[in-house]
This record gives sequence, C-alpha cells and structure tokens, in this order.
Amino acid sequence: MAAKRKRTEDSNPLLNDSTTSSAEGSAGKKARSGCEVLLTEPVSPTPLTEANLALFAGNMTSNMKSVDSYDSGTAKDPNYVREKLELHGILFNDANALTTQRGKKIFEAAKDLVAGDRLSPPSKKMLEEFVSTLQEEQGSNEATFMDVMWHILVASRRSVKAKHYDPGAGDDDVLRRKWKVDHLRHRVDQEFVRGYLPGLDPNGEATLAKLLAKHAGMKNPKPDLAYGLAQDAFKEVGSIASSDHRDLAQISPGIYHPFFIIEFKSHKGDLMDAMNQASRGGAVLTNSMNILKQEAGIKESADEYDLGSFAFSLVLDPFSAKTYVHWRELRIKNDTSIVYHHMHFIDGYILESKESVDRLRIAVNNILDWGVGKRKTWLLGMLAQLEARYQESASTRSSAGSTKGKGKGKGSEKASSSGKS
Repeated sequence: MAAKRKRTEDSNPLLNDSTTSSAEGSAGKKARSGCEVLLTEPVSPTPLTEANLALFAGNMTSNMKSVDSYDSGTAKDPNYVREKLELHGILFNDANALTTQRGKKIFEAAKDLVAGDRLSPPSKKMLEEFVSTLQEEQGSNEATFMDVMWHILVASRRSVKAKHYDPGAGDDDVLRRKWKVDHLRHRVDQEFVRGYLPGLDPNGEATLAKLLAKHAGMKNPKPDLAYGLAQDAFKEVGSIASSDHRDLAQISPGIYHPFFIIEFKSHKGDLMDAMNQASRGGAVLTNSMNILKQEAGIKESADEYDLGSFAFSLVLDPFSAKTYVHWRELRIKNDTSIVYHHMHFIDGYILESKESVDRLRIAVNNILDWGVGKRKTWLLGMLAQLEARYQESASTRSSAGSTKGKGKGKGSEKASSSGKS
C-alpha cells in the first residue's frame, strides 16, 4: 500500500476548501479511492504481490486468464467483469466475509432487518395485480418493466405506529404515512459522482500493476434506482449536508446519503450483469460513507459495526429477485493491510409466486423504513459530530491566522491587503 497520507486538519481537503490544488490532486483522488483512507492506524505494509493477496481472499489472480489472453470481445462478459471486480477488491459472496465477528454481525443484522414483520398485512389485491401484470410485462424492455412493476410493489404510503409520531396515540394505533414526509427520495438512472469507486494500489509491483492495467476501467456506477434522503432532513446539523461535503453527501446527485440501490434487467438481460453493477454501486456507498465517518472521528472496529457500516441492493428481472448487503472490511495480516468491499446474498424471490412477492414487498419496505428511521437518526448524530470537528478545525485555523497576522507588522498588512482575496 502507498504511504498513508498525513492526517492533520489543515492537510485534509475534506475539512478545508472544497477545491484541491494540482499538487494535492493525486493524493485527493487516492484518498477517495478507498484504499488510502483507513480508520485504524495501519502497520507498515508489505508489497501487494500475488502471493500476499492470496493471504486474504485466496489467490484472486489464480482464476484470471493470462494477462495477454483477453481481447475487447470479452470486456462485456459478466464472468470476466466479476473477475476484474474481485481483482480490485470488490468481492461477491466471499467465503471469508463471514469469518470475522464484524462480518457476521452485519450480515445477521441485515437478514433480520429484511425479514422483519410489517404492520400492514399483505394486500391480496396488490399481490394479484403484481403477478398478473408481471405476466403481461415479462416481454417488455427494461425501462417499461421497471416503471410498471416497481410502482405496484412500492406504494407512496406505508403503515407505521402512530405513537411514534403522536405521543397521545394508543400503543396499537397504526396510521398510513407518506414516504415523502419522512424525507425519502429517489433518483432514476443517475450516475454516481466519480472518484469514489475503490480499487487496489499496485504500489510499484510490476506483476500486479500489469494485471490491474489490463483489467482496469471499471465502469462508474449508474444504478437504475437509488434511494436516499431529501436535503431538508439535515436542517438540524446546519449546512454540512449541502456544502462542506457535497460530493460525499450527494454520491447520487439530487439525493443525500443513499443507502439502497436497485438494478433491473429485462427478459433479454443477464442477472449477473445486474449483480456486477450492484457490487460497484454498493462499494461506492460504503466507501464514501467510510470517508465521512473517518472525518467525524469514528474509528472502525474489528468486532463491532454501526448503521453507517452497510448498505443494501436489489437485483431483479421478470422472473426472480435477490437482496444483498454491502460492507467494507479492512484485513490486516502479516503486516499487510488491504480494504475489501463485500456484497453478500440475503434472500431470493420468485416473482411468479404471490407468497414470494409478499416477502419481497416486506424486504423492500423494511429497507426503506430503516433508511428513513434508525439509519437517518444515526446519520444525524454522525453529521453533528462531523460538523463539530469541522467548526473546531475552522476555529483553530482562524486563530492561527490571526496570530500570524499580528506578527507581520504594518508593512506586511499592507502587502497582504493588496494581494488576491
């Protein structure tokens, strides 16, 4: 790994001016890639050779074909794309992902959340409409399939406990509440901000550098649907959500801190393509949130997690759907530190089965409720902590500037005032 960048408030582009000088550009880009930004103090790394990589996720390059054996015709092969993602540290159902305490806890929490009970019982009318409409739309193109089927699955309102919003309500009272009121927003076919898709750094290793160069060019994520929050959800923490960390807050421009992405395929599409697309998108979500957490002073634990540690995705075609959870992992072994981004399967659904469609309805609504509920509450706390650190840093820089200005004398003050503002 390249040497970790110095972590001082003044040298941190996220805590200073939003622009980055040309001298800082390379470091800034590397920080955003996710391989430089570590929440724990890393030990001195050893070179990322193929042998060293094998210590962490098996020999990731052993299944790759000869570096020179690929041509442009294989670039769209989903199996080749999957291998390329794994080479860059974006892992799909990695066997080692659940061997750590943190990985186990994140996966179990995600499973419990997705399968949790809903206050609203299944609507027989909705299930019948979904299955019958599915039969009509199975031959439609991707855009039509998405538009028609998703509006049946996700209504504009959902059932919530009234007491949560009205202290005077009874314990068993339920009300229908709009998602929009709780700041849920979405974007359709919106490309993510560039620069946050993680990847490995060859650190001068010729063999690995050649492999990465041959298999470079991962596409920037552009999910069919992305769910996040409205800007007015962050009024309590000042302007930080809209100005100081604009790119990090709006990874999907127009919504804030997205937590759930959906990739659709038509009957002509390949669901493995959708999985590969979701793995990139999920990696960006967890990578960008990790950078924000680091700036807030939240250190990653080997055993514990918080509600910013993971995100969700859903892939579906006219026949089936699958839910996944994504998280970031820092592995350290034999003095080598590598960051991996996991995508792990939670549950599968057959869309021609009403019972299965109801489980999908429950899963999707539970994820959305989590995003506008517990996760939003955690996010507000984290951003308030980040704002406090930012204000403290700004105050320190201001005080240092004032002290320096006082020592200049009149001549210096005059020279300074005539310069650029």
